[in-house]
Amino acid sequence: MPREPENYRPYLEDILTYTGGRRVLTAKEAMAYTGKSRHWLNNRGLNTHIGAIQLAKVMAAMNGGAA
Repeated sequence: MPREPENYRPYLEDILTYTGGRRVLTAKEAMAYTGKSRHWLNNRGLNTHIGAIQLAKVMAAMNGGAA
């Protein structure tokens, strides 16, 4: 059974706090949260409607688990 990436939960909590508890972000919200471009999001499979869980996993993997 695969384990969730290290520091996945802190990212998820932070994203949910940022969105006010909403679990789906627009691309604009994700760009503002990450500070990355739409191109960066698209290259990671994050297109128009981005799930908070999906974004948290990408952020945790990108930073090698460091929050």
